[in-house]
Amino acid sequence: MVSDTLFSGSRWDFLRPKTIPDTLANWLFDSGSLTAKLKALNPDFEVEVLRHANGRIYHDEVALLEKDVPCQVREVILRSAGLPVVFARSVIPNADDASLNALNSIGNQPLGEALFSRSDVTHGPIAVTQFSAQSNMASFNEELLGSRQALWGRRRKFEITDNPVLVTEVFLSSAPCYKEPA
Repeated sequence: MVSDTLFSGSRWDFLRPKTIPDTLANWLFDSGSLTAKLKALNPDFEVEVLRHANGRIYHDEVALLEKDVPCQVREVILRSAGLPVVFARSVIPNADDASLNALNSIGNQPLGEALFSRSDVTHGPIAVTQFSAQSNMASFNEELLGSRQALWGRRRKFEITDNPVLVTEVFLSSAPCYKEPA
């Protein structure tokens, strides 16, 4: 399973870094559904669930959720044409709320579809970070894809009936955001 230190050393920022290429920025700061964007490029899309269970959350996740409560942690790989393109980690508080309970039982269905199809979901601002080629995330990418490079990720808090859901998405080296448009 994914290590508890996968995001260690990451610094999340809500502002666009000056050095980021436009192609990459268009993916990182797109306010729409990443699932929909990936499916539009290639309908051969699937979600591989690595873990979905009660789990420990990171200190920065507690701060963003603004509460330290037991949570479900869902870690998945989004695949396009069979290739891993995104690692996603979602933190969903355990609450006596049918909306949140429904998210905890989606199996290998995309969380993005569940979040973006609802009218009662508030979308927070997007924060981004870059993981260096020496980071644990780059190591994870190397295990999956055989290449080690700097990677970019984004994080966003959603609110469903006053309950926060935190979604972190890391674009793996095979993600289309690193390719220049033709």
